[in-house]
Amino acid sequence: AATAAIIHVRVRGIRDAPYIEAARALGAGEGFIVRRHVVPHVRTLIPILAAFEIGGSLLLLGELGFLGFYLNGGATRFVARADSAGAWAVSVAGTPELGQLLSGGWQNFYQTPWLALWGGAAFFLAVFAFMSLGEGLKRLIALP
Repeated sequence: AATAAIIHVRVRGIRDAPYIEAARALGAGEGFIVRRHVVPHVRTLIPILAAFEIGGSLLLLGELGFLGFYLNGGATRFVARADSAGAWAVSVAGTPELGQLLSGGWQNFYQTPWLALWGGAAFFLAVFAFMSLGEGLKRLIALP
């Protein structure tokens, strides 16, 4: 919703620009105006917003993983017992992710505090990298 609001504000700012009025006065259709004048302004926002959205999605996945909701939730496997009296249910964690690493490190914090610190550092670096990429693209394109 925030991405759509940013693009909406950008398009509303372009709508009343003098070159849009001049194009309308010369008889240009709405499709031509959108392709020629609006899309180039909005196209510069797409990589910036994508980098920020990836960082925000990583934060959301980390929060959910910390609470115990994993993207690749794992499965339960049944292993046969040697005495053939049934089977053991073994829980398999699934594909590891940063939220799961944070949750596991926090659960064992008093025994192994470095697990939570390394997991938190990896998570911080991933989110920071995408946010820095978005900010760098914003400055490169020089948006207000």
